[in-house]
Amino acid sequence: MGRATEMVSFINDFNNNISTSSYHSIDTKKYSKQKQSYASFYKKLDTHSDNVYLIGNVEQGIVKIGKSDCIELRLGQIQTYCHFELIILKTTIDLLEKEEELHKRFKDYRLRGEWFKIEGELEKYINEPNWREK
Repeated sequence: MGRATEMVSFINDFNNNISTSSYHSIDTKKYSKQKQSYASFYKKLDTHSDNVYLIGNVEQGIVKIGKSDCIELRLGQIQTYCHFELIILKTTIDLLEKEEELHKRFKDYRLRGEWFKIEGELEKYINEPNWREK
């Protein structure tokens, strides 16, 4: 049985026990141990689920290069602290192009931290179609 199948079986078994048994009759030690095992497995998966994003405002000429497993949520978080409207300009899967590589590639356009000026090669990169669009 594969690891993913084991997890699904564990979750279904746990949910069935909760719905058909009283809380006290569940073997909490067994589930606690399995839950820890699956949590570490999920953590390994999560390290590869981040997407690199370029969020910015073209009119203002600035972009933030970062990574998140939920880009839409991250956009909302960043927008809270920004007085002009931000949009998602580009995304890519982290395994294809790492955030750090983009930071190094566009270091000449860095304003501060993860914020960059949209010009030159960075502007061309933003205007290229995403790998998903090719």
